[in-house]
Amino acid sequence: MGVAQGTSQNCSGCGAKVPKTLKDRLYACPECGLTIDLDKCPDFCDSLFVI
Repeated sequence: MGVAQGTSQNCSGCGAKVPKTLKDRLYACPECGLTIDLDKCPDFCDSLFVI
């Protein structure tokens, strides 16, 4: 699968660029440690990842 389209690649916690693909179900920032299960928070995550 390719890189997610229409979603931010930047961490909402620290702003670091964190590339992800459409198959990634766990968001984990290596810079600040922010971890989010993308299956458990679709509405919440939409507000975190600003386009």
